[in-house]
Amino acid sequence: MRDDALEPTDLNDRNIVVVNVGGRTKFTTLGMVNHVDANNV
Repeated sequence: MRDDALEPTDLNDRNIVVVNVGGRTKFTTLGMVNHVDANNV
């Protein structure tokens, strides 16, 4: 389910900065840090 939610995004560069708005459960955030440096989320 998380991979499906992140599919439309372009997370191919670990150095991009990502803003996660409304991420209360951190479910999607945890998926993002698999692709982007955690310091950039």
